[in-house]
Amino acid sequence: MHSCYFVLIPKNEAKNEEKARTQAMTILENEQFFYGEGGYFSSGKGDWGVVGGRWTGLLTGKEYEINDKKTKNYRSTYITGGYKNDAMILSQKILDILAKNRPNTDFDGKKLKGTWNYLDTEVFDVDIPEEFTVKDLIKNKKDYLGKYWIVVIDYHS
Repeated sequence: MHSCYFVLIPKNEAKNEEKARTQAMTILENEQFFYGEGGYFSSGKGDWGVVGGRWTGLLTGKEYEINDKKTKNYRSTYITGGYKNDAMILSQKILDILAKNRPNTDFDGKKLKGTWNYLDTEVFDVDIPEEFTVKDLIKNKKDYLGKYWIVVIDYHS
């Protein structure tokens, strides 16, 4: 199963979004997020992961086509380093995107009952280090807005 995860990198520790994406993956690998023993995550949460992946473009609120290479807005879900906007400086706009309720749909796009959002998605602050949810991030946003890169991760468990 694939899951979405967010990593927070202090703004002063990555000079641009590419460095933030690279640093997020390096830290997750070093902390045994994907495999192995030891580190912050001990035995790991997943066995594979990439920046962006199925959630590429999420931080901008844009939707990209990940299944049809022939479309203009296609993005591969297997690019390890992700795409430019898979890491951005944390802003209120990004928090609004993550908190927005979306309609439930099946794999064919058929609407189902209820809605969903990213409020319970886990976030890893590499500076502390500590995990919490997007809901907690919103509650403590004054400590993070404009001060951190947020990087979206797609991982498999």
